Amino acid sequence: MMRKIALGCLLLAAASVASATTTFIAQGTSSGGNSVYAEADFTFSNNLLTLTLTNLLVNPANAAQNISDFEFTIASLSGTTATLTPYTGASTNTKAPQLVTITGPGYTVTSNGSAGYDPGWAFAYSSGNFALDALAGSVNGPAYTIVGPPGASGYTNANSSLTNGAHNPMIYQSATWVFNVVNPGGSVLNITNVNFSFGTTAGNDYTCDASHNFCAAVPEPGSWLLLGSGLAILLFFARKRTA
Repeated sequence: MMRKIALGCLLLAAASVASATTTFIAQGTSSGGNSVYAEADFTFSNNLLTLTLTNLLVNPANAAQNISDFEFTIASLSGTTATLTPYTGASTNTKAPQLVTITGPGYTVTSNGSAGYDPGWAFAYSSGNFALDALAGSVNGPAYTIVGPPGASGYTNANSSLTNGAHNPMIYQSATWVFNVVNPGGSVLNITNVNFSFGTTAGNDYTCDASHNFCAAVPEPGSWLLLGSGLAILLFFARKRTA
């Protein structure tokens, strides 16, 4: 019985690692000279990849600081297909939870319950290369880019590019996309060539390369803790058996 419990704990830890979240942080200056602060979270599960993009920049000054494009590569999927699961309003599916319309310091956040909103970003895939675009080919562009949260007194830094009617509404802080990929068991796959793009014109990028310390890709700390716990339990019973 004790061996079964130990094995169960180890399997639980391994499963946690398989569904671990890998995070990339873009914090600094984009190629357009704008201060940016954004996060990309990748979570793998059985034949699914969930990506959440979050704009963390508080009280932005202009739309050039909004997330509008995102690219990455998973080379191990290069010989397979990948598709974007469509927006269905399901809580675990592709969606933007909230929208915001900025009118100056003032703003209005709208919700649609748990259904959220369809981000409407264009998706392209080829040989392990993923690309999401809120501008070219999107349903809603140049609206529906992802803007960061307001300051304590609202969007007091907002210039006319954020209050521009064509750029509103914007996705409020975060959006999630779910991809169907060939990955039985949900192994954590290596992600490279991560590129955040900002603004309403192409080319304002923040690439996760050596100049940006590769955006500090890190696994979810809790998964490492569970893996360590599982290995510790297995080691304990292995020692007990040989005692």
